[in-house]
Amino acid sequence: MLKKWIVCTNKNIDKRSALWNMFSSILGSAQSAVFLFVVTHVCDTVYAGIFSIATTLGYQIVTIGNYGMRNYQATDVRQKYKFREYLLSRYITSLFMLLFLISYIVIKEYNIEKAMIIFVFGIFKAIDVIEDVFHGEFQRYNRLDIGAICMSIRYVISFAVFAIILVITENLLVACIWETLTSICVFIYLTYEVVKPKKVLKINIKNALIQAKLLLNECFPLFLGGFLYLYICNAPKYAIDNCLSQESQAYFAILFMPVFIVNLLSGFIYRPLLTRMAICWVEKRNKEFVHIISRQVVFIILATVLGIVGAYFIGVYLLSWIYGVNINVYRDALVILMLGGGFAAITGYFMNVLTIMRLQKVMLIGYCIVAVISIIISNLFVVNWGILGASMLYVILMLLLTMYFVMVILIHKNYRK
Repeated sequence: MLKKWIVCTNKNIDKRSALWNMFSSILGSAQSAVFLFVVTHVCDTVYAGIFSIATTLGYQIVTIGNYGMRNYQATDVRQKYKFREYLLSRYITSLFMLLFLISYIVIKEYNIEKAMIIFVFGIFKAIDVIEDVFHGEFQRYNRLDIGAICMSIRYVISFAVFAIILVITENLLVACIWETLTSICVFIYLTYEVVKPKKVLKINIKNALIQAKLLLNECFPLFLGGFLYLYICNAPKYAIDNCLSQESQAYFAILFMPVFIVNLLSGFIYRPLLTRMAICWVEKRNKEFVHIISRQVVFIILATVLGIVGAYFIGVYLLSWIYGVNINVYRDALVILMLGGGFAAITGYFMNVLTIMRLQKVMLIGYCIVAVISIIISNLFVVNWGILGASMLYVILMLLLTMYFVMVILIHKNYRK
């Protein structure tokens, strides 16, 4: 019954894929917020801070594991690389992501409990990475819905187990272990017993190390760009981890929760327009191309202004009520973060624009420049101004990326005339 529902072959596959992809994307985006909600209500702010940095590092190492390969795999319709090569390369990158995490934990000299929570959550995210390569293959065969449904089921069950165990034991490490074990079991069951990809995808995994190496080399710029971008976004959290208390990390994580909303809303608007934009660029319809960009930027600005107004009048009170933690004194920080969220949404949109313009390497230069700046100034801002400094840092970094991307788009648009 479950298999028949997941591997459904009706005429509305495209609609089904779109709906389930949207649902799974919302689940993925809201994951940190929902997890943190449970942790703050069951545990204290110290553990909330530990869990916040665990999720931050977890998402950071996912960029190593995914290696920027998902979109490449999904669009590899000519089958330049076979599934066995994508899978083998993902095993390699997953190993490196965990080695990176272990090295980071050792260098930071975390206490045993904090180190174990971070590592176990890293394993939980490694399941995301392995699962993603199967879902990329489903997408390549125009069955994005299968992957989205499986991911949604795994997320919901894993979170339910995490919440129940945390409430019963009040032990964050134990809850993370149960969550991870559950996630592994659900992934194995859905992938190998229900979907049975060997039948659906005709997988024949052999030693494809040479091809996997070529694939990794080809996707390296995508990986580096994704890794640096997420590092820049998370630079304030790393600086807080270096300079402030676990409680401060928890407060900042709560303040940061509304920031992704503008980006999420923006994505729903512009993703359906990407193909049209690509056609406009290829056919040199520059006016229409610029018009689409301008309209999206105006939408982001309006959404950001509304977000800032909401943050100023009710933001901290609403977040304090939801998470059960008093953050009323951080209203200015929340307003500043919402402004940074607007710049982040524009940056995320311009990343897609520059990809359409085939300027990924130029985009990578911007990431490198801003990442170096963040390394130099991050601790300075947080040491001097605390959480407010972390908020200002986020705005500055997002503004620098936005300015760089605008400059690149304008130069190349004018050069093309």
